[in-house]
Amino acid sequence: ISQIKPKERMAQNSTSGLMQSRQIAIIEGNPIAAQSLTKQIENDKVETINKFITEEQERQLVEKMKLSQASQIILNEARERIRAEKEQLENKLLEQETDLEEVQKINMERLLLRLEHLKPKKTQSKEYIALENEYKKLVSLKAFDKADEVQKLMTKIKIEKMDQLYQDYLKNCDFQKKQLEKTQLIDKEIMKQRHQTLRQNLEHKLHHELFIAVQKTKNAKLDMDNAHALEFVKFQIANVDRDIVYQRKHFQKSSTFKGSQLLSSVVK
Repeated sequence: ISQIKPKERMAQNSTSGLMQSRQIAIIEGNPIAAQSLTKQIENDKVETINKFITEEQERQLVEKMKLSQASQIILNEARERIRAEKEQLENKLLEQETDLEEVQKINMERLLLRLEHLKPKKTQSKEYIALENEYKKLVSLKAFDKADEVQKLMTKIKIEKMDQLYQDYLKNCDFQKKQLEKTQLIDKEIMKQRHQTLRQNLEHKLHHELFIAVQKTKNAKLDMDNAHALEFVKFQIANVDRDIVYQRKHFQKSSTFKGSQLLSSVVK
């Protein structure tokens, strides 16, 4: 039906020859022939109109199927772009999270190594140093009994002082580790919030793109439905008033071919 020229689809044009014959019969005063031709003209008009309606309905059904197919392709492509962009973002965020974890792990290892080097190895208290000097003097004087007493006192002081130094060392280690852990936790939370914002922004962007795609298919359907309804109106008017010319726009522009147009634009 899409290949039939508009003028050839007019009922008046299909019966123009019969109408001329009826006019001749009337002029010649042959009412029986004129009546017969009138019935034939009406029958031909009905047949032409019914044929157009059937063919137009079939054509419109094909256009609706094409539009449905094109709409599905558009929505599938939109959803695939959404999936791909989400996957790309998640891969990027996962990479950033992995990098942060690796950096934080290295920083913690460096801190532990530095603290290990700070572990106290000997006491440097003034009292201990004074006793140590006295011990050396007594040994040089061969006052071994007194030297032994000084040595025992040195050992006691060393143990007490080393224990105190080690306790202070442990407290310092715990403080520095907690400080680093706190900083790392803040860094993770900042990254988490930043990633959440990126996800929300992408979700908003993709939702808008999907809305545009859906709206595009809805607008195309509405446009084509209106054009299809108008096809029958134009045809009926053209068959009532012979002075009205029924013309269809070119295929590439007419909304009545929206299904074919949209499908050809999305099928590679």
